[in-house]
Amino acid sequence: MQSTQVKKSPNLINQYVGQWKFKDQTQSVRGLQVSKGLNVMIDDYPLEAKIRSINSTKLSLIDRYGFLINIYSKNRKPSSIFDESMGKTYRLYQ
Repeated sequence: MQSTQVKKSPNLINQYVGQWKFKDQTQSVRGLQVSKGLNVMIDDYPLEAKIRSINSTKLSLIDRYGFLINIYSKNRKPSSIFDESMGKTYRLYQ
């Protein structure tokens, strides 16, 4: 579910495209990947989610269970990911 804003803003989309890592609540290193189509994978597994909104500071997704997953951006690159199902925010790094 992509909004018109997403389709008209390739620079905005490109801001979120790439690969990052984060440490989860058990301190295990996890992988996050966002494609040019804004498809999200965690640890090489597709995340079944729809785009809720996108702007210069946040890509917001809603997963198949209805939980939000927000990827926050600072200085035009992703900086953290929030998982509503866990109630946690994790810092992203490369």
